[in-house]
Amino acid sequence: MTYTMAEAYCGFVGKRLPSEREWEYIARGGSEQRLYSWGDNDPTDKISCYMHVGGSCEVGSYPAGAFGLFDVSGNVWE
Repeated sequence: MTYTMAEAYCGFVGKRLPSEREWEYIARGGSEQRLYSWGDNDPTDKISCYMHVGGSCEVGSYPAGAFGLFDVSGNVWE
């Protein structure tokens, strides 16, 4: 999916993509200012889709991070 496709879908359902500032806020746990969405521990294959041989991982394969959100970071190369 491309940014344009995601933006079009959000518009279709009456929503929008988060701004960069909003995404950073949720990705760092809000006022907690975590290093990663799951906390301050370095990424491993036990807590995120890190160094996954098969490319991306199935959605929701790892524990939720801040705000109960899954897959905020670490599923595909950014």
